Formats: sequence, structure tokens, C-alpha cells
Amino acid sequence: MKKLLIFLFLISYNSYSQDVNGWTLECGDYSFKVWDDDTPIGYSFKSGDRISRNYSGKVTKVGDIRISYNYSGEVDKIGNVRITRNYSGKINKIGNMRLNFDYSGRFTGSSGSIDCDW
Repeated sequence: MKKLLIFLFLISYNSYSQDVNGWTLECGDYSFKVWDDDTPIGYSFKSGDRISRNYSGKVTKVGDIRISYNYSGEVDKIGNVRITRNYSGKINKIGNMRLNFDYSGRFTGSSGSIDCDW
């Protein structure tokens, strides 16, 4: 019984820590934060930027930077930067930067660059 409780605690802890930590990409004077799930996008903006939203309230444009979503409601593209996910929905590539994970799903490093142009 103890082993089962510890196992359940560890599973819920890993899920919680992965959901809390998002990926932040910065380019120019803008910063965007995306998560592995459909958590609303985090963003910065400059004075005078117009923020546009879709019918469900999701941000679709910050200034001149367009934001698109996939069929599941997850961020798919920010400006010219595509967000790629693996079969389970975990972000594994941002632009031309590949995110590397170990067999347990923990982040181990990255390679490449984002290559944004805004």
C-alpha cells in the first residue's frame, strides 16, 4: 500500500511540474510563453500594440505578430516560428531549435536556434 501511495504521489508531482513550466521564447522586444497543453499563451507587448482575440478569447495577434492554434487549442505558430509537438502533445521543437529529453521526459538540452524575424 505504501508503494502504491508513493507511486501515485510521484506521478502527480511529475505531471504538475511539467504543466507549471512553460517554454519562453524571446525575440526583439517581445516575449511569449507556451505550455505543452492548451494553457493560454503568455506574452509581452509594447505601448501602442493592439491585442486581437478570437471568439473563444484566445490571443490571435500581438501588434503585428500573428498567433495560430491547432485543432486541440494548443499554440501552433507565433509569427514565423512554428511550435512542433510529439505524439503525446509535448513541445519538442520551437522554430529550428530542437528540445532534447531523456527517457523519463526530463529536459536535457537543446540544439539549433529559433530564427524568428519580428
